Amino acid sequence: MRALVTIAFSALCALSFAEYANTMIRLDSNRNVHRVDPATGAKTLLGVISTNAATTGGFAFNRNAGVLYLTSTSTDSLYTVDMSTWTATLVGPYGDSAIVMHGLEYDNKTGKLYGASSHNGGLYEISKINGQATLIGTSGTTSFMNLVDVGNSQFYCTSSGSDSFYSLNINTGLATLIGPLLTSSNPNGLAYDSLRDKIFMADNSTDNLNTINRNTGMATVVGNMGAGNTLGLVFFGSPMEIEVVEGEVFEGDVVSLHAIDGDRLSLFNDPNSLAAKVTIYSNKHSLSGTSVTIDMVSSVSRPGLAYAVGIRNNLTGLFNFAMGGTATVSELRSTTTLSSTNYVDAIGAVTLNVGWAPINDEDAAQDGWLHTLEFVSVHVQ
Repeated sequence: MRALVTIAFSALCALSFAEYANTMIRLDSNRNVHRVDPATGAKTLLGVISTNAATTGGFAFNRNAGVLYLTSTSTDSLYTVDMSTWTATLVGPYGDSAIVMHGLEYDNKTGKLYGASSHNGGLYEISKINGQATLIGTSGTTSFMNLVDVGNSQFYCTSSGSDSFYSLNINTGLATLIGPLLTSSNPNGLAYDSLRDKIFMADNSTDNLNTINRNTGMATVVGNMGAGNTLGLVFFGSPMEIEVVEGEVFEGDVVSLHAIDGDRLSLFNDPNSLAAKVTIYSNKHSLSGTSVTIDMVSSVSRPGLAYAVGIRNNLTGLFNFAMGGTATVSELRSTTTLSSTNYVDAIGAVTLNVGWAPINDEDAAQDGWLHTLEFVSVHVQ
């Protein structure tokens, strides 16, 4: 079976994605949009949101459709943003003037948009059609609440009332304390950087960019972003396509892998060859890049199977070994960085092959064993 799956940024509006791939951007209350260096916190102005959005409070990104959402805390409304001009277009009001929606996050697994209001600590589902906000439940937190999804609908939040970090149940709205930030206060703006597997946070007391330990809640300073009331953070990954070369996609679930969101693609061994292989096309990278970092999480339903990742050498046309090992039933994370001028092709694409060893004792009449790709990230610099 051969199936081509387009995932993550299948339609990118007017955005030149080569410019923003694997990039973090920030939004402040004065509508300024900056690129942020996740290694230092340094910011570079990209543009200014149009004045109709008034006081801007947060970003959320629909990776499947390439839609950037924005919340305004003065108009109490939802907007979409054209990332080529930074023009905001009204979707609609939240429907309750008491709402002060600072927290905003898109769940790329379910396709739902969520918001958090400081007036009641409530978690809301927001209509992408008309902006109407429907209360799911209250979190138990006070003051400003910010949201972040690290994939597979796993949500976390911060509260500026307690300066603490929480896990968040998106079915009930209830927040469960993980721990205090300790070294930071007045948290605003959260983003999950899938390339580095880190949660980033803006500290509005110091204008520092921080990372958060998701096990303890402790914040660690990365660097200073400079003066500005940072309220929104969002991270863009790289667009990818996947072709199933050998194997069968489980129950036709071909759109479940979002390469920057952590959701998974399920794949059975080919019933005849008892092997499984996918080709990954990671697109829109810089043509001048010479360093390629690959980060992958995979698992199998039977331990002890070997897997290998190859990267296409565009000079020879062959796949060079990039990384590999023995897969287990638990999540196996593999990361490597390769240096060559031959790994990015003339249109800015990097091509990977991921294969699992055949299962020689499996009944060829059966579908074989189930493998999953849970996360893939390709970064070129």
